[in-house]
Amino acid sequence: LGLAAKRGDGSTYDSMWDLRKRATMEEEKVRLLGALGSFERPELLEETLRRSLSDEVRVHETINVLATVASNRSGRDLAWEFLKDNWGELYRRYGDGGFGVMRLVSITSRFTTPEKREDVERFFKDNPVPAAERTIRQSLERISLNIAWLERNRDGLAEWFGGKRGVGNWS
Repeated sequence: LGLAAKRGDGSTYDSMWDLRKRATMEEEKVRLLGALGSFERPELLEETLRRSLSDEVRVHETINVLATVASNRSGRDLAWEFLKDNWGELYRRYGDGGFGVMRLVSITSRFTTPEKREDVERFFKDNPVPAAERTIRQSLERISLNIAWLERNRDGLAEWFGGKRGVGNWS
C-alpha cells in the first residue's frame, strides 16, 4: 500500500479512501490510513491532513496521520504548517497531557535547518504546552543535532553520492 501511494495519483488516492471506508477489519483501516500519508503529491497529503480532523478519521487516529505525513519527506513541512494552523483544535483534543500531545510535538524533531528550529521554538514559546515541555526541549535538541550533522557531513555525502538526485537538499 505504501509503495502504491508513494507513486500514486489522485485516482489511487480516492481508491484508498474508498477501500478504507469499506474495510471491515480495523487492522486494514489502520494500514490504509498509514498509506494515505505516504503519497508524494502535496495536494494529496494536504487532503489527508484536512480529513484527519473530520468524521472520516477517528479522534485517536489523527495523531498517527500527522506523524505519518511528517515522516514523509514530501509532507514534513505540510504537517508542521497544519499543526500550527490547527493548534487550537489539536490542543483542545490532546493538550491535557499524555502521549498524544507529546507525539504531536515530536513531529518537529526531523527538521534540519536553523530557520525551522527557530520556528518551532517560537511557536511553543507562544503556545506553551506544560505537559510536553520535556518533549519540546528534546525536539529542539534533536533539530540542533540534525543541523550540526548536516553541516559536518553535507560535502562528504554530496561527493559520495556523486551529485545524484536530491543530494544536498536534506532540509
